[in-house]
Amino acid sequence: MVNAVALSAAAAPLRPDELLLVYSRDDPRSRELAEYYAKVRGVPSGRLCVVRANPQQEEIPREQFDRYVRTPIRQFLEQHDSGRTVRCLVLFYGLPLRVGPKAARPAEQRLARQWQERLEAGMSEFSQLVARLESPASRPATKPQTASPGDADETPLHRLVERYERARGAAWERLALHRNTPQGQQGYRELVTNVQAAEGYVGLLARTQPSQVTPEAAAQLEKLIVQVRTAEERIGELRDRGLTDPGREEAARLIQQNHGLIGYLQSLSYDIALVRTDATTASLEGELALVWWDDYILYRWIFNPLSWRVRANAAALGMLTPRQRQTPVLMTSRIDGPSPAVARRIIDESIAVERQGLAGKVYVDARGVSGKDGFGLYDGELRSLAMMLRLHTGLDVTLDNRSEVFAQGQCPDAMLYCGWYSLRQYVPAFTFVPGAVGYHIASFEAISIKAPNESGWVKGLLNAGVDATVGPVAEPYLHAFPRPSEFFGLLLTGRFTLAECYAYTSELNSWMMLLIGDPLYRPFAADPQLPLERVFPTDLIPPEFRQPVSSQPTDSQPHDPRANDSRQPAPRQSAPRQSEPRP
Repeated sequence: MVNAVALSAAAAPLRPDELLLVYSRDDPRSRELAEYYAKVRGVPSGRLCVVRANPQQEEIPREQFDRYVRTPIRQFLEQHDSGRTVRCLVLFYGLPLRVGPKAARPAEQRLARQWQERLEAGMSEFSQLVARLESPASRPATKPQTASPGDADETPLHRLVERYERARGAAWERLALHRNTPQGQQGYRELVTNVQAAEGYVGLLARTQPSQVTPEAAAQLEKLIVQVRTAEERIGELRDRGLTDPGREEAARLIQQNHGLIGYLQSLSYDIALVRTDATTASLEGELALVWWDDYILYRWIFNPLSWRVRANAAALGMLTPRQRQTPVLMTSRIDGPSPAVARRIIDESIAVERQGLAGKVYVDARGVSGKDGFGLYDGELRSLAMMLRLHTGLDVTLDNRSEVFAQGQCPDAMLYCGWYSLRQYVPAFTFVPGAVGYHIASFEAISIKAPNESGWVKGLLNAGVDATVGPVAEPYLHAFPRPSEFFGLLLTGRFTLAECYAYTSELNSWMMLLIGDPLYRPFAADPQLPLERVFPTDLIPPEFRQPVSSQPTDSQPHDPRANDSRQPAPRQSAPRQSEPRP
C-alpha cells in the first residue's frame, strides 16, 4: 500500500530533481546533450549516469544490455537514490533503441520441457476434478484440457479455474439443502477434499470460520496456520535461488500443498514463460522502466502499473506477483533523433514553447473503420479525440475519416497530430509549429531513426519538426499504443508532463514502444484546454489525482535558450518523403 506522502508526491507534476539522465560513454555527443539538458532544466548535480553502448548500433544484444546498461543504472540508483526519489529515466542520443531477444540456455530449455510435461499432466488432473464437481452424480468422462507446448502462458488454465469456481459454488448450494442427511455429509466431505486438492490449505483456511469450530479443532487450525506461514517463507526462499536450483522441486511440492493444483499449475506456467526466448525483443526504455525489478517474464509484455487503466483492472494487476506490485516502476523518455541537432532542438523548443504557449492546428487522421475489434476501437478513439476537442475546446480541429492518409502539404501549422495507416512510409503532409506533438499508429515505425534509407514515421516526424512522438521498435500490436483521446487529453489538461501523459496511458512495459521528447514538457501548463474529468471517466482516475493541483509550469526556473528572441516561432516545412520503397 502506497503511503499518503508518496501518493501526494506522485500526484504533483514530474520535477527536474526526480529525473536520472542516462548517456553513452561511447558517444561524446550523448554526454554533451545530457549535460546541456541538466543545465537548462535545473537537474541537480549527481543525476547523470553513464553506460556503455555502441553508438553505431540501434539494437543491443540482451546480455550486453544486462551487463553494460541495466546493471550500471540499477547500481547507480542503489548508491545515489536510496530514497527512491527518481521517478523517470531520460535516455539520450547515442543509446540503442532496442534490446535483442533472450538467448536460449540449454539447462533452462531442458527444464522447460520437463515443466511442460508436468503442466499437461496437471491440467488433465485438474480437468477431471472440475468434471467431478460439475456432475457429481454421473461423473462423466471428459476430454482433458492440456496446455499447448507453444503457448504456456496462454493455456486454458484461467478458463478452467473459472469453471471450477462456478462448479464449486453450485456444489455448495446443492449440499446446503441436504447438509444434515448422510448423503449430504458425504457430499460435503467430498467437496472439502476437492477444494483442498484444487486450492490447498490456503483455500481451506479462507473458507473456515474459527468461531464455528470446536476448541480442539481451533487448536488444529492454529497449527495449520503456522505450518502454512512457514511453508510460504520457505517457498519464497527456494524460488529466489533461481530457475535451475534443485530447491525449485521442493518449492513446487510446497506450492501444491499450500495452493493446490491451481497454484501449482500457475507456478509451472510462470516458470515456463520465464525461459521462453521468442517474442522477447523490447525497446530499451520498455525494459529500463522495470530496472528495480528482479526476475520477470521477458516473453511479450508486462502490464504497466502506472497506467490508469491497468490500475483499475483487477485482472491485469492480478497477473503481477505481490512483489512486483510493491516494486517501483519508472517513467521513461528519450531525447533523441536522426541527428544530435534534432535532439538539441527538442530541448530548446520544449522550453521556449512552455514559456510562450503552444498554438496551431490539430489534425486527426482516422480511416472510417467501425467494429468491436482493435481496429474499430482505435479508429473510434481517433474520432473521439476530434469530437472531444471540438466540443470542449476552441482548438482548430481537422478530422479526416477516409481510408487515405493526409496528402502532401495538406496540413499547415500543425501543433498536434495523430493518425494512421501508412506502414513505414512517412507522408510529408504537415508543416509543424515548434513544440508540436504527434504520432502515427503503425507497426515498426521506430525500428530505426538513424538509418539513411529509413522511411518510417518516427524519423519522418522528427525531421519534419515534431518535438515529441511515440513509436514501436518492432511489431507492437495495437493495444501497445496509448489511446489517442487519453494521451492527448492528458497533455491538454496542462497538468501533466509529457512523460506522465505517456506513462499513465501506456498499458505495457518490457515491450516495443518508446517515447521521444523532453519528459518535463508541459505545453499547456499556462493555458489548460481540458479538465481531467473530460478525458478519463472518474472511476479510472486514481484517487490521488482527483484533487486539483497548480497548473503552473515546474518551478525549476530553466534557462530559456530563446529568452532574448521576441519573435513568434514560425512553422517548419516537412522534409521530403523518402524515396525508398516500402519494405
